[in-house]
Amino acid sequence: MATVRSSQAAGDGAVFGYLGVRIVGHEVWTAGQGTPGRRLGPLAGARAGVVEPRRSATVNVIMRLLLLSFQPTHNVRVFVAFADGSRYERVMLPWAGQDSPKIAGQIGRFNAAAYLAGGGSADAFRSPAD
Repeated sequence: MATVRSSQAAGDGAVFGYLGVRIVGHEVWTAGQGTPGRRLGPLAGARAGVVEPRRSATVNVIMRLLLLSFQPTHNVRVFVAFADGSRYERVMLPWAGQDSPKIAGQIGRFNAAAYLAGGGSADAFRSPAD
């Protein structure tokens, strides 16, 4: 009988569209549309995140005052990093900014699956610098 923990960690066929990956068993593959995809690495020890270019606080304040609205940052990248140091990145499209909650949800679900695949220990998410 599969437990909730093992079924979430295995996540057979779980697709994370914004990240551009899917989990098959305990492996991470690219989620190509119409293509078989390629193996990126093991799920255990992997983690997902977002990288945004830096802007100074002054630039942010001026932009908000002039534009009076939130403008999505360009060149935002989502990534999946693996325990061996390799990384898979995708540049987000400028209009994907409205989907930020969905992107954050996918990152959280991917990281939870990776955490469970790594045995659920804190060492699974320790950075190499620690």
